[in-house]
Formats: sequence, structure tokens, C-alpha cells
Amino acid sequence: MKAGELGKTITDLRQRISTLESDNARLTQEVADAQKAREEKVREVSSTYEQLVAKMKGEIDKGQVTISELKGKLTVNMVEAILFDSGKAEVKPEGLVVLGKVIEILKTVNDKSIRIEGHTDNKPIVGTLTQRYPTNWELSAGRAINVARYLQKQGIESGSLSAAAFGEFKPVATAVPGIQVCEHLPHVAKVMDKVQLVRSVTHRDNNHPSAVYWMVTGREYPRASGLSENLSREDHPHIGSSLTSHSPSTVGRG
Repeated sequence: MKAGELGKTITDLRQRISTLESDNARLTQEVADAQKAREEKVREVSSTYEQLVAKMKGEIDKGQVTISELKGKLTVNMVEAILFDSGKAEVKPEGLVVLGKVIEILKTVNDKSIRIEGHTDNKPIVGTLTQRYPTNWELSAGRAINVARYLQKQGIESGSLSAAAFGEFKPVATAVPGIQVCEHLPHVAKVMDKVQLVRSVTHRDNNHPSAVYWMVTGREYPRASGLSENLSREDHPHIGSSLTSHSPSTVGRG
């Protein structure tokens, strides 16, 4: 290679190195900016969480509201009874008071996305109510939409609101990735990382007492007559026996 060609090659390589270094510096800054934005978002969510917990301490202590913070997502769960009467989608006056406390805090949050999820119990819709809500899907949709409309009327931006209907279905994410629980167990969801799953249980018995025996022992109830007969020593111990054996000595043993 001639000297002139070698010099040009070296110049080209230096230019490419300079471009790569510039790109690397730019990407490093973008990563730092993104990390800073994430940290700021986490701080904002944490602050909102603390404000909500302080504002709704009374409802939380009564078990009417649970508030959880997980992966930058803030979830406020309100028990059905505080917001709605059974089979109804209209928010009760006392429910509006609770929503007002949440709205007051939400108004201070920037760049928010609020999803209202409607739920119901597992009781089927019956009678004349089916003319308005054929199934729990429609009832849960009505509940979510009514709450969204109320938030809108109270000054929450419409563009940040969405509504979803789950009927009696929809598990809740827990603190352990991949594990979900029933939406009626929000407290369990928050402490799932402190729970040890001993075994999963199921049964094929439609008799509640003997089904419980099956669930807590892992064995089908030994007699077809249900729980009318006394259990024998050959039967697996009932969960109550285990609890009694681990109870303080002041607890009587029967």
C-alpha cells in the first residue's frame, strides 16, 4: 500500500473511531437520562402512595381500601360494598366520599394513566335485573364507566382515563413474578413473597365439610356418609389439629 493510500486509510479509521465515540457518548447520556426519568417516576409513585395511605388511613384500617405499589404501578383496591350495592352500578354516596379522597391526590400527579377496573362477586344476574345487565360482564363494565365518568366530572383529564370490565374474573398480580391470586385477596398479594407454598390443593367433592377435609389433608374423605362419623386415628390430621399443636399453651386442646 502506498503512503498516500495508507494515510487516507488511517484518516478514515480515525473518523470512524470519532463517530463511534460520539455515538457511544450519546447513547450513554440517553441511558442515564432514561434511568433518571425512571427514578423520578418511582419517586413520584412512592410519594403518591404515601399521600394516599395517609389520606385513607381510616378506610385502610377498616379493611375497605388496600393500596399497593409494585413495579412503578400504584393500585388502589376498594371493596365492592363501599362503592356499590349488590347488583348495582351506581356509586353510593359514601363511595363518592372515598373516591373524592383519591381524586384529590390524583390531581397532583403529572403524566398519569388511570385505568378503572370493574369487578363483581360471582353471584349470577337473575330476575328483572338481567334486562339491564345480562351478565356480570355488563355490570362490571357499568361500574367501571360510572367511576370513570365521576373522575372526569371532578377534573381528571379524560385522556388519562380508561375503563375495563372483568366480571367475577381477574386475578391480581403479587410481589412474586408469575404468581397471581384472586382479586378478593389484595392483602395476600402484597405479602406473597413472604409466603411458602406447601402444596396446591383441589378436590372433586361438592359436599363442603368433606371437601374441606380433602383440601387440608390432601386425601379424599374416607367415608361416603360425610362428616357425621368420628374420624379415626388412621385418617390424616385435620388442619385444625396442626394449628392447635402450634398454638400457645394457653389455648385449650379438644
